[in-house]
Formats: sequence, C-alpha cells, structure tokens
Amino acid sequence: MRCTDTHSPFSVFVRDYNQIANPLKPTSAFTEQEIDQILKARDIPIDEHKYARFDTLRAEIRGRKAIGTLAMLAAGPMFLAGNLRGNGHFDKETDRVAKEANYKPRTYKGLDGNWYSYDNLGAISDWLAVTADVMGTFGSLDEADFEMQMNRMGFLLSAHMTSKSFMSGLEPLFDIMSGNPAAGQRWAASFGSGLVPLSGFRNEVARLLHPELRVVEQDIYHLIANRNPMAKNDLGIQYSWITGKKVNEPANLFHRFWNTYSPWKTYGGTTKAEQFLIDVEFDARPTMQTNGKGVDYTPKQRAELYRLMGEDAYFAGELERIMKNNTQFVQRYNTARASTSTRLDHRKWDSLHAQIRMALREAKERAELMLTDRDQIFAQYQMNEMKDIYQEQGDIEGLNNLMLKNK
Repeated sequence: MRCTDTHSPFSVFVRDYNQIANPLKPTSAFTEQEIDQILKARDIPIDEHKYARFDTLRAEIRGRKAIGTLAMLAAGPMFLAGNLRGNGHFDKETDRVAKEANYKPRTYKGLDGNWYSYDNLGAISDWLAVTADVMGTFGSLDEADFEMQMNRMGFLLSAHMTSKSFMSGLEPLFDIMSGNPAAGQRWAASFGSGLVPLSGFRNEVARLLHPELRVVEQDIYHLIANRNPMAKNDLGIQYSWITGKKVNEPANLFHRFWNTYSPWKTYGGTTKAEQFLIDVEFDARPTMQTNGKGVDYTPKQRAELYRLMGEDAYFAGELERIMKNNTQFVQRYNTARASTSTRLDHRKWDSLHAQIRMALREAKERAELMLTDRDQIFAQYQMNEMKDIYQEQGDIEGLNNLMLKNK
C-alpha cells in the first residue's frame, strides 16, 4: 500500500500538481536549487533555458489537469440528461433487469435517439464507464464524498494517458480460481473452440448470421455452440419478457454488418416501459430455471417462456397501468429522501416494486399455461411428488415401480 501511495501514476501526478504546477505558487517562488532538482529528476537538461523548460513543465501538468476537468464537465451534463451509461448498476439483480430492459452498458445516446457503443477506445472507455458509474451513485453518497470521487476521476484521467494494463487479461484466470463453475466453462469453451482452425472467423460469422441473444446453459456444449454459426442456429432465441422482441435483433442488414465488424456498435432506443424499469431501479426478473416446484426447464423451454411472456403482453399492459399511476415516483422519492435523515429503501417506497413483482409473477404463470411441453412438465412434477412420498414412507418397492414406469 505504501508503494502504491507513492509510486502509482495517480499519486505521482497529484504530487507533481501540488508541488510544481499549483497556480497559487508562481515560478518566482521556487529557488534555483528546487528548479534544478525538479528538472534533474525528470531528465530535463539544465542549461541557460532551464527556466523556460520549467515553465513548460508546469504548463504541461496544468494542461493535463485541465483535460481531466474538461472531460468531467462534458461527461456530467451528458449523464444528467440520461445520455451516458456506464458498466451498469452495482446491485447485480437490478443490473440484470436493466440489461433485459434493453439497457446497453458503455453506450451514449446520439441525436437520433439511438444508443452507440463507446467501447474499444482503449483506456478512455474504462475511464468514461467508471465515471458514469460514480455519477450513478450520487444518491448513495453524501455531497462531500461525491465531490471527492468526481475530483479523483478528473485527476485519474489526467494521470493515466497510457494503454490498458496487461493485468486485465488475468480476469479469466481469477474467475476460474474463485471457484465459479460458469467462468471455468466459459474459459474451456473459448479455449476448446480455439483449438479448431478459423475460430475467430467462425465466431464473427455466428454473430453476423445469428446476432440475437440465445438462451444457453453454462456448459461447454452450449457455450461452444454459441460461438459457431451452424450450431448456434439450434439454440433457443432470447425474447424480451417486456416487449416480446428478439434481444439484440438488428434493425436491418446494414445494422447487422456494422455491429459485427465495427468496434463502435449501435443499438435501438429503449421503450417507455423499459426506461421506467431502469429509472425506478427494479431488481427482479422472471426466474426461468425451474417452475418453482422442482422441475428444471430446458433452454428451449426457457426460450419459449420468454417469447410467450412477451407475446401475451400481460406484463406490458400491467406495467403501463402502473406507470400511469406512478408518473412522479422518482420525484416523490427524491423529495422524501431529502426531507429526512433516515435512509429510505426505494424498493419499498409506495409499494411500487411489489406491484411490478406481482404483475411479473402473474405474467409468468400465464406463460407457463401456454407452454408446448406443459403436460410433460406437469407429469414430471407429479413424479417428483410421488418420489418424495415414497422416500418419506421408506417404500423402496413403490419407488422402484415408479421409476420403472417412467423410464
């Protein structure tokens, strides 16, 4: 920690700014010995032009500080206008709902109303995303902490005008070492697909021919299939449970090619319903892994459930009704929070989230009744119930007969 405090680019830049470029300390306030030491430490020649070189050094440090400040001044209004997005919400459930509500991380809103990716811009992408994340926490920080974090982001940009660190490549390794099985499967799928020639080309073709998000299991087969054009077509398509549209479906052929081969992707705008869920930070989503009664859904059954929920439009209708009754929810909540020292939970305020959860639960139950495999799923549920009864009674003969009937 001591080494980081004294040798990190951020700490070095802050120290340089305070000691060398502080506008409250003119050049005349430095002694000749101090100027010589500063120039020598930076391998700057000490000659008859040393005072000019020192003024240039001060101007350079101030210029870097100005760049950081201007960047913050540009990012702030953009975020406040709702035109800048970071990495997502810090709460993982809220973040998952937002992304299923067509929230695209690391994007900005263009004048045409569409969202465009600012990723693949090197370290600037990371800085802008983190800045948007910090701005998104203004409701969780007091004024002093928020101001300090914003100042830090400005200094951070000023101090780091370099390429990304190679350490970012260690992320998959730490994912696997953390014991996360899904991360291990993703790494194995990527490595296994790479053993076959033209892995990158096949992945590009898969994104070009089948750009829609797919419903997959976190196992090697589905993850490899998701990276290859022929196998990806067999995977179930992910539909939005809010709008019923295919997730990530391009608007036209040009859009399809652009998002496949361009580093700066473009996305369609969010609907009013999707934006409402994002604004109120709704943190629940339909659980499609099981039917809630011990029967696991297959990926194709989950894909069908998503599609049926969207096509049925029950949730969309209920959400529109809730929206009409809560048009000033965010304003009322912020006013109430400002008028009390007690920390308010937005998930409980006015029972708004409870209303949305009820509508979501009812929409899923309606979709389950329309499933193609509903009879088989009900039969599986009955068999599971009978298995539990036989086990509780210690009836081995009944259990064996049950398993023979259902082979």
